Amino acid sequence: MIKTEFGERKGEEFSCLLDVYKPKTDTEDLLPGILFVHGGGFYQGGREHVVEQVQYYAKRGWFVVSIEYRLVGQAPYIPKDIRSALIKCVANRESLSGEKLEFKQKQYGAAFAAARDTKNALRYFRANAKKYGCDPDNIAIYGESAGAVLALDVGLALPEDYAIPEDSNDFKLETHKGTSEKMKAIVAFNGAPILIEALSEFDGKNRYAKKAPPTLVIVGKRDKDLEFNLCEKVKKLEENKKNKLKFIAQDTDKHCNWGYKHDGKDVFEIALEFLVEQQELELRKCK
Repeated sequence: MIKTEFGERKGEEFSCLLDVYKPKTDTEDLLPGILFVHGGGFYQGGREHVVEQVQYYAKRGWFVVSIEYRLVGQAPYIPKDIRSALIKCVANRESLSGEKLEFKQKQYGAAFAAARDTKNALRYFRANAKKYGCDPDNIAIYGESAGAVLALDVGLALPEDYAIPEDSNDFKLETHKGTSEKMKAIVAFNGAPILIEALSEFDGKNRYAKKAPPTLVIVGKRDKDLEFNLCEKVKKLEENKKNKLKFIAQDTDKHCNWGYKHDGKDVFEIALEFLVEQQELELRKCK
């Protein structure tokens, strides 16, 4: 495992770090990759909390990058109109008031910055993939909880979404701006595309990309920590556009229920089969 920096944040307490997991294998072929995005509700969590999940895939032949992103209190400049849209969206959608409403709005603001960090990490990964022995054209994004929100919000959005003025400090500090953000597949475990919906409400524009990567969505029907109706909307949209989507609604109220079985398979096994198919991976036992 290698720890590295994928973008500068001079003058800020936050460092854009990622962990690189390269499987020990005898093949000289470029390996398929996964950009792994941790959860934590945009106010907690980190790379160290998903080591088990990341190693599960690295030991089976994937080159995995686990990223950090900015959380509540670390989010920098957000354009006033976007900030207003996020605040308004939360107020309209959530039955909250006072400090709870204010915190939820901060979570949405942090999610906007986190989406930019995720896109930045994806560009860094693609730009440096061959150096590490990974195929830059065969990278999937995998997120759980808040990470699943980011996987969907980045993977299903229009390329220009989450843009900010080029003269802003946050924009100047980003890396590999000309590198493609295209991905081979999306795996989202217990998350909904809250940012796409908020920005769509802001200007009335359909912000779902016409062509999306093959997507696996696993959610709990009664999970109070996510907006299941948005997940159902994604299901209908992607099916109408004839994009490849596998949608599994768990009959549970638990958030990130790792032990839940679907057709006798747990979340790891379901995602494994999906990624093997989409990334055309020959499974290997790696150290």
